[in-house]
Amino acid sequence: MFCLIHRLVKINVLLLILVTLNLSYSQSVNVPLTKLSTLDDDAVHVVILTDEPIEKLILPEGIPNKKYLNLFYSWESENDENISILLSQNDSCDILYVDLNNDENLINDGAPLVFPLSENNLLFDIIDTNDKNQKTRLVLSRTPDITDSLKNIYVDSEGNLLPKTAKQIDMINGSMGFTGRNRSFYFDDRMGVRRGELKIDNSKIAIGIFDYSNNGVFTDEKDVLFLDLDSNNRLGYENSSEIFKLNDIIEIKGKRYKFSYPDKYGLNITVHETEEEPTNYYSLMNSIDQKNDIHYELNQEFWQNRFLDINGKIITLADYRGKYLLLNFWGSWCQPCRTEIPDLANSLIKFNAKIEFISFIKTVNVENEKEFIKENRINWTQVEMPKTIEENFRISGYPTNLLIFPDGKTFIKRGVITEEFFKKYIR
Repeated sequence: MFCLIHRLVKINVLLLILVTLNLSYSQSVNVPLTKLSTLDDDAVHVVILTDEPIEKLILPEGIPNKKYLNLFYSWESENDENISILLSQNDSCDILYVDLNNDENLINDGAPLVFPLSENNLLFDIIDTNDKNQKTRLVLSRTPDITDSLKNIYVDSEGNLLPKTAKQIDMINGSMGFTGRNRSFYFDDRMGVRRGELKIDNSKIAIGIFDYSNNGVFTDEKDVLFLDLDSNNRLGYENSSEIFKLNDIIEIKGKRYKFSYPDKYGLNITVHETEEEPTNYYSLMNSIDQKNDIHYELNQEFWQNRFLDINGKIITLADYRGKYLLLNFWGSWCQPCRTEIPDLANSLIKFNAKIEFISFIKTVNVENEKEFIKENRINWTQVEMPKTIEENFRISGYPTNLLIFPDGKTFIKRGVITEEFFKKYIR
């Protein structure tokens, strides 16, 4: 993946919900979740067009200028987890034959989709074969729908990938000779957040449910509840204190509320005030406000973990207690991750008596990653990303850095860091 889990091109659909609700003690209220959007983050993912299909397909006849696209869409689907697309390119548009019902037959999905060159985004629904109401909405984009300053990291004014970016993606895909020319790729994302608005007293709070598994069902165990408690109208993984399980009991403005499971398709969620104790089902993390610098409380089960590094050496986390410990989540395909490497290396040298580093690397090709690490003289511990650690620490974008303090009980969480970060926190 290119700079993202799960993943992801921003679509300009961050609309406020029309319905607001007042909560009264012991009264259950259904909150409608009527808008669908992507996660609010700035991660991107690139998918390359190929000359041949990856899967065996039933294809329409007589299609000129054929290209193929194999699009990953779900970790947990009763069908194939990938969607096949045949496309024909002409001077004004792309014509896409999308396997909307995911049966490897591209002639029974209705009319093809037209993607004009004048449009940046194309949206379509993948429909579960056993339940026509169970849909997953995907997005293809020509350029990432993010701020211009971030967009300029990836593409030029003509929609070509920048050479450095194209080279990284080519490496991920096994040196296919990909150059990043426009119309040889798309950015892709999933619209997996159902959004609404909750009114508590005189405050309006954006609320959303994220279909983590991306299968069109919003009641799975790994699905996530977001609450926009800092009122920036962003629902996503940026602020860990705004992420909850669907059935958590949450304290908001001095009152406690119970959020019950939504209906299957995420159209609403039930909320009522309660006297029950707040819960923390989601992960290893629990926020502590220390003079407005958010620290997190570390679940002590963390220290029981053992891993193999990429060279086969056993890593026992308990051996790292008592010093500062930086957990660095990264991938060599991620340009911001690569950018921070010199700062990490210099800081490890400067503070090496006080701190240890462990990097969890999101690999696509382990051998390529090993070569990159060797070429760039990255000399600290590298562990192939364990899924449990990634989920427990809510890692949704790369790089993510966690600094665990010597007490072994608290840590802070950041994105890209520099030497100034270490100067601030290492004592």
